[in-house]
Amino acid sequence: MQAGERLTYRGYEVCLFPLDYVYCTQISGPGSTSHCCGTASDWIGPYDFYPYYAPFSCTRIYQDSDTVCYINDAPVWTPDGLQQHVIISFTHDRNPPAATHYDQGDLIGYTGDAGFVMGVHVHLDQAFDSQRVLIDSGITCQAGNRCYYIRNGITPEHCYYLSGSEQIVQTMGQNLQTWTQPAGHAAIMLLLIKARKRRADNGKRVTRLI
Repeated sequence: MQAGERLTYRGYEVCLFPLDYVYCTQISGPGSTSHCCGTASDWIGPYDFYPYYAPFSCTRIYQDSDTVCYINDAPVWTPDGLQQHVIISFTHDRNPPAATHYDQGDLIGYTGDAGFVMGVHVHLDQAFDSQRVLIDSGITCQAGNRCYYIRNGITPEHCYYLSGSEQIVQTMGQNLQTWTQPAGHAAIMLLLIKARKRRADNGKRVTRLI
């Protein structure tokens, strides 16, 4: 998504990927250096301290020294359908903006190097949940950090759509879908009307032949 970009469908916002530059450097999994559990992933910009934006209108529900977490203000469309509760967690910004509420497309932070990092990036995590709950895996990753993961976490491809305005560099195999508006009720009704008209026209032609 771009700065200030907003996308709605049938009265609800579409959850958009929060950067306009799509470059993943780490995903979660057993072989991951510092994310051996859960659904977190790391993303960089074309330069350090790169901006990212609110994927939907949201309110802050958690903040510590290097992590801020937000929840949607209203149901949002995701690749898994319309979700009542979606939380998004951003980590490593040195100086996250102080506001508690953001509209979709507002600047919400920058890639950074606060906390446990091996380079400037944003550590992004997301869940279909109403609160941020971390679970201790009891496992130490290769990098030496204790691995915690977010409850009901989902991978980015189940949460975000691309708007089509992004520059895509690397997704590490994550199949991020670009939003295409599904056929609405009006479009379906138009197809039905055309089909009925064709049937009626065919009937008229048969009558004339008789």
